[in-house]
Amino acid sequence: MEHPRPAWFPDLFARLLAGWDLDPGAATEAFRDLLAGRVDDGPAAAFLTALRMKGEAAAEIAAGAVALREQMV
Repeated sequence: MEHPRPAWFPDLFARLLAGWDLDPGAATEAFRDLLAGRVDDGPAAAFLTALRMKGEAAAEIAAGAVALREQMV
């Protein structure tokens, strides 16, 4: 089943490609969708690769940690 591309994807992906850091709230939302499986493999891989190529900012890593902690049981 293919998921629709999340509303945040075009803006955040463009920001990453431009080399800009993501807003922590937007990054948290993106990581929540990625962890919940609401993003298909292609866009997820593109997003994470662009983040890695830009270089992860501390606030972006913290946003990922927030999303991961929310998934803990």
